Amino acid sequence: MSYIHAKRFQRSVKTTTLMVRHLNTACLSTPPRHARTLFLLNLNLPRMDGREVLALIKADDSLKSIPTVILTTSEAEADIVKSYHLQANCYLSKPVELEAFENLVKSINDFWLTRAKLPREQEFT
Repeated sequence: MSYIHAKRFQRSVKTTTLMVRHLNTACLSTPPRHARTLFLLNLNLPRMDGREVLALIKADDSLKSIPTVILTTSEAEADIVKSYHLQANCYLSKPVELEAFENLVKSINDFWLTRAKLPREQEFT
């Protein structure tokens, strides 16, 4: 997620603490430990392809039960199929318009961080 998108996400989801880190394998070695954790993953990352990151997340026992939402500009069927094959929990295309993006972020927050039943923190380990 770009810095600009992260800031818009933060503004849209005022009740949620958002920690934005440049995702690389070092970040994956120190998984978050909150029951309401969610990976928002862009497929078009600068150093490592998002599909590679998704494969690493889902191959790691301490990370694989954390929901991973693909939030990307790609609408290619091949990207959608590959993401679900790699066990993404959801695939969403980023809208271009700011208001539509903010509405999408609010719906992500409402579903994944409010309504979805997720394992408690101790069950992630």
